[in-house]
This record gives sequence, C-alpha cells and structure tokens, in this order.
Amino acid sequence: MSTVAFVVADEGLGGIVPFGQGLARLGVEPVLLTGAAHERQLHTWRQVYSDVGVLDNPYRPAALVAAARDMAAGRTIAALFSCYDGLSIPAAVAGAVLGLPHPALEGLAGSRNKLATRTATRGRGLPTPRFAPIDSVDACAGAASTVGFPAVLKPLNGMASHLVRRVDSLDQLERAYRYTRDRLQRNFAGNYRDGLSADPASLLDPLRTLLLEEELDGEEYSAEVLVRDGHIHRIALFHKFLVREPGYLECGFTRPPLTPSHRSERIWRHIEDCIQCLGVANATAHVEVIDTADGPRLVEVNAGRAGGQILALAVRLATGVDLIAEILALALGRERPGTLPPEICGRITTFTIFPPQSGRLDALTGLDELEALPGVARVVPFAAVGDWLDADDKEVFAVNFLVQGGDEPALRALYAEACRLVRFEMSVAEVAGVGGGIV
Repeated sequence: MSTVAFVVADEGLGGIVPFGQGLARLGVEPVLLTGAAHERQLHTWRQVYSDVGVLDNPYRPAALVAAARDMAAGRTIAALFSCYDGLSIPAAVAGAVLGLPHPALEGLAGSRNKLATRTATRGRGLPTPRFAPIDSVDACAGAASTVGFPAVLKPLNGMASHLVRRVDSLDQLERAYRYTRDRLQRNFAGNYRDGLSADPASLLDPLRTLLLEEELDGEEYSAEVLVRDGHIHRIALFHKFLVREPGYLECGFTRPPLTPSHRSERIWRHIEDCIQCLGVANATAHVEVIDTADGPRLVEVNAGRAGGQILALAVRLATGVDLIAEILALALGRERPGTLPPEICGRITTFTIFPPQSGRLDALTGLDELEALPGVARVVPFAAVGDWLDADDKEVFAVNFLVQGGDEPALRALYAEACRLVRFEMSVAEVAGVGGGIV
C-alpha cells in the first residue's frame, strides 16, 4: 500500500476497529493515533491497524499533525479523521493543516458547543428551548429565572448523556452544578477539557461553564444524516421510545417510529433547518429531537459521526446504507459508496443493557439465552471481562442487541426479559475511573 490514513481515538472509543478494517478493504494502510491505552487494547488494535501511535495528548491538532507526518514516513497521507466527539474538532483542524478532506470546521464547532447551537438556532428564528449558561454557583439563580423548572443541566460539549441531570429546584441545581463541575475535573479524559472550539482562543471553559435548558415534554427521536456536495441526505429516523432515568439512558431505538407518519416529515424538516443553520457540511451527523406539542425541538447535533451503540448496524441492515463506508468516503475524498438491498424489512429495534453499578467486570452471563429469545437477530456485547464499567454518570453500552418486528408492548416486554437474563458479575472494591476502558 502506498497511501496511509490516520484514525484518531481515545480510550478505545469511536468505533475504531470497523474503520481500520474498512480502510484496509479500500487499499489504504490504516494507522491509529490514540491516547494512553492498556496492553490488552493495544494488542486488539494491532490486529487491525498496521501501526498504533500512542500520544500524550491526542486532543492537540499540532500533535496529530506531527505524529501523522512522522509515522507516514514519506508515504502519501490520504486521510486523518475521528468519529469520537471530543476529537472531532482537533482531527478536522489537523486534517485541514495537512490539506486533507475534512468536515466544515464551523459546523463542527457550532454543533460541539451546545450553547453555540442554541444561540444559532434562536438567532435564525428556529423554535429553541429556553436556555442559559452557568459558570458559577452564584449564577444558578439567574439562569433558573430564565429557564424555569423542571430543567436539564448538562455539559456544554457532552455526549452519550454523560452527566445530564434533571433539576426541579434551585437547591438541586446548585448541588448538581457543584457535582458536575467536580466530575468534569476528575473524569472523562480530554473530551471535556479540549475540543470545544476550532478557535484556540475561545474563552469558554467547558470544565466550568454548563448549560441549563428547559426540560421538553414529548416523544424523542434520532436521525442519521449525511451532508455532502451541498445536499442533506435523509438516511434513517429512529424513535427513541425507551429512555431510563436518572441519566436519560438511551435503552431502545426503533424504526419506523411508533408514531404517525406525518410527524416524521415535520421532524425531518426541523432537522434539515437546524443543520443548515449550524453550517454542518462534508459530514455524517447523528441528530436528536424531541417532538413537543408545539412541534419539534432540537436536542443536539453530533456532527462528524454516526449514531452510537449499534445504530450503524441497524441502518445498514434496514436501509442498505453503510454509514462506516460513507464516513470513509468523506475522509478519503471519494464518491459515495453504493447502497445494498436491505437485509431486514419491517420494524428494526436496537436495545442496550447498561451495567447496574460501577466495577470491574468479572463475568458476563446470559448472552446465549438472550440470543435465543424470539425476534432477536444479533447480540453485540461491547464490554469484556476485565473492563472497568463506570455506571456513575457515564453511559457504558455494555450489551447491545437487535430485534426484528414487534409492537411497542412486545418490545418493552422483550427488553425487560433481556435485562433479567443478562447478568453482570463485578468486583466493586476499586476506585471508579481507575483502569479499564472499552475496546
């Protein structure tokens, strides 16, 4: 192979194995750039990538550029990209420096910073939830008077519902602000320290400034979207019909939605308006929306990546669109890949089982029984024995499975049975956040 492509990740996040495999199939030598990793992770990745570079800080564009040039060793660099939220902007900036295809920096920055997202949509006249930034405990009262209760407190640049909490009073808000600020200082790697803006001079500190917004009442949806060549391509719309609190854990997505079809069209139109407003371009995007009685309201745009868990698998089976292949085509500057005939017709649903507590995973049982349940088409565990599973404000998609057919009561009953069958045996004597990591 005469060309090399760099995939940027951290802590094993960002779906790095499929991207390495996909690049190799395209005749491009895959190389991984990552932060600190354990030997078990490195061993797994070296089975897929021709080389793995471990960086002190993969969130610095200059470090990515220097590592890519050094590891390319004179070969042509075909791509440098990341599908991990916290690294999307640093990788895109590095790609721009290297003269490579990359998502529009303005769109990434406007999506990554949820305060910027809210400000942009409100400024364009799009319906937007009430919101206010909070940068100190003293600022909580003013923000609460603007937003009201119940409200939702979240990091400016969060992902996967990390540290997202409902608050119902000023006292709860002040306590939640202190707790979240403390957790951001101690955990979550560079995702919340860096990568908020494409501008290094940005004054917003995502470790201190949080976003308060009104809690919306309505059905929740997520969409997979492709934006390239000036066009927004609708790929798939899922109904996020099973969400568990606290933490807004995303347990079940189904397609087609369990709601009237006319709602789908108005949701899609709102999504397209928001994407255009934010300037998202040359990227896939995972977009989340709540359809209120007054119409759809944007929750967030995760530009530069596809949906997490096993949504990309569900999209490929149900539509024939391979989101991994679409991302690789964008990163390499190639034409869109062909679409295959769908493998599953009718309703398709993805479920995720989360660990019941934090701890070191000693054993995971019940997967064979889960796979034998009627309608279950795939079981995809993300957790492995030896992983540290952090169930305290950090979503761990421990066990995922895909189901064909079924109405809402049947799907809810199936999920309850799956949670009964799957068992986590864990050691909890260690300190949360030490070691671990999901491959």
